[in-house]
Amino acid sequence: MRILVTTPYFYPHSGGSQNYIANLYSTLVKKHPEVKVDIVCYNTDKVSIRERYKNLNVYRVGCQEILPGQFALPNYLELLDLIKRLKKINGRYDIVNSHTRFFDNYLWGPILAKYLGAKSILTDHCAYSPKHSSKVVTAITYAIDNLMTPFIARFYDDVVVVSGATKKYLKKLSVKTSKIFYGGVDTKFFSGRNLIVKNSIPKVNKKFGEDDLVVTFLSRMIYSKGPQILLEASKKIVSEFKNVHFVFAGKGEALHKFRSKKAKHVYFTGDLNQEEVRGLLARTNILILPTSHHEGFPLSLLEAGASGCAVIATNQGGIGELIVDGETGLIVSPNAEDVADKLTRLIKNKNLRLKLAKNLEKRVREDFDWNIIAEKYYEYLSS
Repeated sequence: MRILVTTPYFYPHSGGSQNYIANLYSTLVKKHPEVKVDIVCYNTDKVSIRERYKNLNVYRVGCQEILPGQFALPNYLELLDLIKRLKKINGRYDIVNSHTRFFDNYLWGPILAKYLGAKSILTDHCAYSPKHSSKVVTAITYAIDNLMTPFIARFYDDVVVVSGATKKYLKKLSVKTSKIFYGGVDTKFFSGRNLIVKNSIPKVNKKFGEDDLVVTFLSRMIYSKGPQILLEASKKIVSEFKNVHFVFAGKGEALHKFRSKKAKHVYFTGDLNQEEVRGLLARTNILILPTSHHEGFPLSLLEAGASGCAVIATNQGGIGELIVDGETGLIVSPNAEDVADKLTRLIKNKNLRLKLAKNLEKRVREDFDWNIIAEKYYEYLSS
């Protein structure tokens, strides 16, 4: 079986959908070596145009970023030339898998599939129309989503999603979907909580004591993800609890602005690789995601769960399918007051904090290991 995956953003660019693609297909190839996967993406990070990454063949074409880190358009002549060369080298593909709607590759995915003699599958990640700091951009994406998505989706042989929330939203747009393939996590990789030195955090110049509590934000530093909400809440928490520290991990448009504001017990790491993320989560007590973003199924929550962290998050997109309030985490409203209240509750109540972390870890290991997800996906592709 040969699969061609199209996505504008891919490694080394970091993000939920990029991690989903890399981990799903690398696990699939490892378990089933007869499967060959080629990734066609845009060279948003100005790296090599061809690379072997996690046993995946990655091909990158030149592009122009319209919204840095969020929307890019390729050099179509270069893209067309690459597709012709891939067809000549590899012959017929079995499947063309496009990720996700809103990007231009989703518009031409079915055409590409027909050219290659393949079935076309759209994997959609977003449970809402995209939100942007610009109201004009938000309005445009909403209009395009409601007008274009129902039309384009009809040309795909199948549409699958990463969460029940995404499936529900697409149903409102009259788009039929067949399967849910949740994101997953390498539970073995993130199982080293007791094996890693826990008095330090990657890219943070601070030694932590045994009684120190670390609260982590692990996501893109964009306003729709809510880092500004946690930063505001941290002021109240730090004034009341001298042993609580806040770590913001990720890159994005808000990082430079927040870094310039010196705040007590607040640290910014910038972008982290997977080894560094594991080190951070090994020392994290509470992970919080106060997002209002068009979330599908945030992988950072799975990584935190596998690492034994307690989680506080908004009930946005597919988050509620993992975080059940009072059982596997706490659900919070996207405002500083409620975030501070929920944090205070977990800081004061260690037993509750450990209970939520234990329940979430059990759920993640039983249902969301990448080996489980990849095997289900292989059965679907084979059918």
